[in-house]
Amino acid sequence: MAHGILESDKILVKDEQAWHGKAEVFTEEKSGRAAQLEVAPYFLEKFASMDVNGVEIPDSFYLSRSDTQDPIAGNLGSDYCPIQPEEIADIVDQIVVNPGIGRVVSCGTLNGHQDFWIDCEIDRDFRAGEDINQPFISFSNNNTGRRKFLAGAHLHRVVCNNTLNLANREMKSSPRCVAIRHSRNASERLVHAQKSLGVVLATFDQFDAEMHAMSNMTLDRIGVVNFYDAIMPYPEQPKDEDGTVQYDRRYA
Repeated sequence: MAHGILESDKILVKDEQAWHGKAEVFTEEKSGRAAQLEVAPYFLEKFASMDVNGVEIPDSFYLSRSDTQDPIAGNLGSDYCPIQPEEIADIVDQIVVNPGIGRVVSCGTLNGHQDFWIDCEIDRDFRAGEDINQPFISFSNNNTGRRKFLAGAHLHRVVCNNTLNLANREMKSSPRCVAIRHSRNASERLVHAQKSLGVVLATFDQFDAEMHAMSNMTLDRIGVVNFYDAIMPYPEQPKDEDGTVQYDRRYA
């Protein structure tokens, strides 16, 4: 299914039901931790894989939920280290919810808990002319090792598999995206990621100021010519080895 919502998955959305009608709507403010405990109230545990005879398979592990012991992902390598849902929720609270700069607008799991995300709306608008954009910052994780933990800014609320993929593409296209592999130092890198994400949030104000400055500027003819000369300078007229200027119809 395009929305990726299986029977075991759960999705929370704030105020407005998602297009698929499968989410639980909440109206009161939620912390990242409170939302996480409703949709993913477990610890991810890694175990060695066994063959049909009960013999341990070398360098093969699987991931299961601590509450139900249901497997989530398999065929993981020895270097794989799960990023826990509570670790992600703690980052959300520390850099978004507790400082009061935004709120949780969606949280959920997809594809049988293989994917987990928390999406936050930020209390900052940035404008491009008459257009007003409300930014989101998303924190998403894939437990199968196919994708890194990602965090960054995007423009559409996450409510399903398609919108999660869209947000991930928007985040990965940004130079300020935080991406962390599921390796042994993943938890340590999550701590450092908080500082990077704080910088991402601070850039919204700077970007808004720059967009206002650009929209308020009027260029005359000379200003337009100088602008394009700066960003797309005309190539230097070609010359022979002896310095003789070659004919080029662009200069005729």
